[in-house]
Amino acid sequence: MSTLTQSQRKALEIISQHGDEIRCPTDFGYFMWPDAEGWRKVGKCGYGSTYGVGMRLASGGYLGRLRKAGLIDWQYREHEGRQFFLTDEGRKALDGKEPEPGGRQCGKS
Repeated sequence: MSTLTQSQRKALEIISQHGDEIRCPTDFGYFMWPDAEGWRKVGKCGYGSTYGVGMRLASGGYLGRLRKAGLIDWQYREHEGRQFFLTDEGRKALDGKEPEPGGRQCGKS
């Protein structure tokens, strides 16, 4: 991967700094988009309704694209959820050049 977009750089910095605090995609979403309107929207979830369903899905999708690009990975820890961390490629990309504004989205051509 060449250079990171501003959004990708922010995501990698969050995972680098808060990887031990992030146990699920929802936790990542709170760090990535804390003021997003989606957290205040009600959506269907299982047997009822809850706030932020769309944001949880968006967070999981974004993490999946970062993983597919080889920038992050995660491992499951018993009774603790997942632990997210940067891969070697993710660390190199984060230490590299400045992000291209609006460049290629992670996992998309």
